[in-house]
Amino acid sequence: MTNNYVVGLQEYPQITGNFSGQAMCSNEDTGWYCRFNVSEDMRIPYPPIVEAYGHKCQEMGGEWNCYGWCTPSYNHYCDFRYKDGGHLCISSLQCGGKCAGVFGIGICSEYPLRFCDSYTEIFFGVPISNEVFCD
Repeated sequence: MTNNYVVGLQEYPQITGNFSGQAMCSNEDTGWYCRFNVSEDMRIPYPPIVEAYGHKCQEMGGEWNCYGWCTPSYNHYCDFRYKDGGHLCISSLQCGGKCAGVFGIGICSEYPLRFCDSYTEIFFGVPISNEVFCD
């Protein structure tokens, strides 16, 4: 997969500020992958450094997601939209992301669907359920 399938893909920014933590982000073909080193206070669902990267992601046109319990030490992604998102398909081979639907025809996903997402992938007209839950 190359980023020519993605709309507005941008390098992750180095956000500076007086944060009580550190961001460790890297670029992927579909956006950014981030992990944060912060002291986890369960009363604060999103520490300021995580919020800052989330806001910047959305400001740049991405979708900010986390998987697992969404604590700072879990994976966070800034995903950018696929160019073919919303197009009809019968297989993920026709899409930048996944061909998802219920019956024999699906729709190309707008954003990456990851291991922990629940969806039904269409594979040459055959629905295949992905029922993995990570929370």
